Amino acid sequence: MNPSGRGGGDELELRRGEFSFPHDLTGQRVRPMKKPFEQIVHLLSQQFPGRFSCKPGKSGLARGLEVRCRGRAGYAFVFLPSQCWDFLLSLHEQDDDENPEVWGANGAEEVVQRLQPWAFPSRWTLPPPIDPAEEKRRLERIAQGLREREDVECFKVEPKAASLRLLTGAGRRQLDHDLASLSPERIALHFPWDPAGRLALSTTVLLNVYETTTPPGKDRDLCLAAVGPQRRGDEQRLAVRLTDLIVVNQTHRWERFPWSWQDVEAPPSEFWGAEPVSDSVTKQARRNGAPRAPLPGCQPQSTAEGRRASRSVRLLEEGHIEEALALFGVSLSPDLHRLLGGERIQPPACCAHPDASWTNLLVGTLRQSAPWLLPRAVLDEAERLGRWAAQKQGRRRRSPDLKLVIFPGQRHQRKASLTLTGDEDGQNPRLVIETTASNARLPDTAWKRPLAVDFLRRGVDFPMIPSRSVGAGNRRPR
Repeated sequence: MNPSGRGGGDELELRRGEFSFPHDLTGQRVRPMKKPFEQIVHLLSQQFPGRFSCKPGKSGLARGLEVRCRGRAGYAFVFLPSQCWDFLLSLHEQDDDENPEVWGANGAEEVVQRLQPWAFPSRWTLPPPIDPAEEKRRLERIAQGLREREDVECFKVEPKAASLRLLTGAGRRQLDHDLASLSPERIALHFPWDPAGRLALSTTVLLNVYETTTPPGKDRDLCLAAVGPQRRGDEQRLAVRLTDLIVVNQTHRWERFPWSWQDVEAPPSEFWGAEPVSDSVTKQARRNGAPRAPLPGCQPQSTAEGRRASRSVRLLEEGHIEEALALFGVSLSPDLHRLLGGERIQPPACCAHPDASWTNLLVGTLRQSAPWLLPRAVLDEAERLGRWAAQKQGRRRRSPDLKLVIFPGQRHQRKASLTLTGDEDGQNPRLVIETTASNARLPDTAWKRPLAVDFLRRGVDFPMIPSRSVGAGNRRPR
């Protein structure tokens, strides 16, 4: 918008009947636009007396309502109603801001609602600490759902002959070994859960990837996977099958965590951060009996790294999230720092509107994280990209870009996401906001804490499921 096109420099209050535009930009006669803008002005003067000034304005060739807030730089501009929206609102940080945040608004009330975070920006605030009692109840609800998985059927689906023919000799031997060593109780126990501990719907867990003579499809690999039910009304059972998947797109990948699906001992690092907390809620739980070990024969060990991990988890729960990440050399970008504290940031994409829902997602995501895993994930990706670049002349080595979650409220293909990145050599791990249309992501196992860690910290009894054999075909094991 050209500030010189707004008329005089004095602030003016909008008067009734101020707007009457008899023609649109094509020269066609249109009805006068009085009441919609008058309603906006009325709501602003009623809810915030003396804080806003409004007057007719122009943005390029478009006419509308210019809104300024006393004591705040920049301005807001409300365009004439369109076919898609009642109003289009642009929020300018400065008078010369050519990349404003743009909103569609259905009604004057929504315009006023969208104006408020811009006009009265929040001050940076430390995320509040978790409520120990509420966290304990959340974990106990999940644990109860996991206990009820005792009746969940885990069965093998006979591999298709066409898929088996794709396997190399080594790939076939590995598949035969994996099928013979499946642990149904561990698959059922660790399969992703909803807030009630039930099997997550429409979920696939990649168990292992196999070497093939030719790819089963573009960008696809032949994998062993555990597949859950599509709907809650379906029979709640898990199918273990050979299938082709785009590996980098999978949220749940266990190929590097065989103790999740085979009778393999978990390493001590799996329980880093499990040092018990000392709040009154957890102390009471311990007086009622110590929780069982998360896996048969496994007990968390006290090590220097484990204690540092425990400190980081404690800081995450207290709201000192950046300090928790810094213990393992991970930092936040300036925009993520502001978003963490509830401050406004410039939209990173056209349909991306950072608001409280973004802050809540960011805080919730980082509180689930295992900060000690993040540097390793960046280093592994940097090494993979180095091998990829060396395979073909002319390829340039790239920096790691590992998407964790997508921020809400976006409808375009390119979406702003919370991304873990670092230098080309894998050093200086940091979290940033990046926009991408790719479905590739960092699997949960590479950045989230195992649920067992939180159970042990809070004194929640870890559910144990009796051993049973894996059924073949569609028969339920007896």
